[in-house]
This record gives sequence, structure tokens and C-alpha cells, in this order.
Amino acid sequence: MIRALLALLCATTVGWALTAVPPQDPPQPDPEPVQTPIIRYGSVLAVGGIEAMEQGLLDALGRLDVDSPIVLIVPHASDEETRGQAEKEAFERLGITQVNVLPNLEGEDTVALLSNADVIWFSDGSPGHLMRQLAAAGVISNFYQWHKQGTLIGANGQTAGVLGIVYVEGLIDEPYMTHLSVRPRRGLGLWNGLVLTDMMNENRLAHGISAVLDQNRIMGLCQDRHSAVRILGDDMFFTGKGSTMVIDARRAKKTWINEESTHSLRDVKLHTFAMGETFTWMQ
Repeated sequence: MIRALLALLCATTVGWALTAVPPQDPPQPDPEPVQTPIIRYGSVLAVGGIEAMEQGLLDALGRLDVDSPIVLIVPHASDEETRGQAEKEAFERLGITQVNVLPNLEGEDTVALLSNADVIWFSDGSPGHLMRQLAAAGVISNFYQWHKQGTLIGANGQTAGVLGIVYVEGLIDEPYMTHLSVRPRRGLGLWNGLVLTDMMNENRLAHGISAVLDQNRIMGLCQDRHSAVRILGDDMFFTGKGSTMVIDARRAKKTWINEESTHSLRDVKLHTFAMGETFTWMQ
């Protein structure tokens, strides 16, 4: 009797278990991996002065993927009648035939012309004047997108300041090296730092150093008129014959004293580079 009851109980339990198990769908194949779009950032070329432009361009143009690049010069950092012509002639001396100076930033075809360019070049002048012109035309945000698409974007002279995340213009206010003695302005942000050219004139090096120490979370790229620096991703390539300094205050220890005190920082790094060297700035 006991054996019969146990057998009945086992059969009932197995039946419940079989009934409780839902039907199983056949295994599905693994989904295809999502393809991450490849972003091929273009180089950013900062040239201290027109004297170093051809030397810097020889390196940068040789790394483009096109045989006959289309160059568009944006001359709106200046109101002079001959604006952009010296830069145009520098490209032509290198054998570049498709070089044009953009006449009007607010033209109907401005965005199309800039989008079609392999090289966008800002001629020398006032970085503040250029940024105001770009803002009025509503094209500031486009430059980062063109940079992401592989366009070489560069500038010479003080206009090269707009390539960085911030720039400085004019003379440093007294007292020097104090809080807000330098007030950087917003640039195009094609490089995550301050670009300062013509550093040997009018206390501009002190201007740049003070700006970096005041911000103390950025780097400063300081160039003389014969310096040319190509930035691609995390790397800098020094292709001009002039002096180049990189001031790095990103890990500096800053002591706040008061608004009238001079800067008090420790562990600020200063690098100097010669032609032919490279530097990985994102470390």
C-alpha cells in the first residue's frame, strides 16, 4: 500500500512539473554589433606669423587625403582691402591652385563653400573681430563639425588664438599676474587650451602665462612668429623653426590668498620644443 501511494505521489509531482514548465522558444542568434562611426578629425595648424606659414603648411598639406585640396581663406579678422591676400599667395607658392578668399560671411552659399573646403584658413588680424563676425553670421558651431569631418583648419598671427578654447587679446592689465588681470575670451574650441602667438612682443608671454595660471585647468601654447604647430588628436607636431612653449597648469596646486594677491601656484610645468619634435599633450 505504501509503495503504491509513493508511486502515485511521484507521478503526480512529475505531472505538475511538466505542466508548469512553459514552452521554450528556440535560441535567437546574437544581434549584430552596432558599428561605431569612425570620426577622422582634421589637423589644427597654429602658425605664429606669415613667416612660418609655408613651413607649417608643407607638413600639414602633405598629410591630407586629397591630391588637389580646395582652400578657402576666411579674412574677416581684418577690414583691410588686401586682407587674406598674403595668405593666398603663400598657398599658391606651394603649388596649390584652388585657393579662394571668402568675400562675405553672410552670403547664401557661405556654409556650402566652407563645407566643401579641404582647408579653412583664418588670415591674420584681430581674433576678437573675427569671432564677432563669425557669431553674426551664425557659423561658429559649424567649425567643430567640419573639424570632425577631417578638414584642416588653421590660422596665422594673432588670429590663431581663436583655434583654442579661449584666447587673449590686447595688453595685460596692471597689476600683473593677479586674479583677472587677464580676461580670456571664448574661442572656437578646436584645441582644449589657449593659443597665443607673437609671444615676444608687448608682454604677450606674460599675458599668456597669467591667463593659464588664473584658469589653472588649461594648457597654453605660446609661439613666436617663426613657430608652427600642428595638433592632431592628443599629439602636437612642431614644424616651424621658431620658439614654442607649452605651459601646463592642469595639475598645479593653487593657493587662493585674495583678489589683489599675485598668483600662488606649485608644480606648473613648462615645456619648450624645437622643430621636428612631437609632444603628447593629453597625458
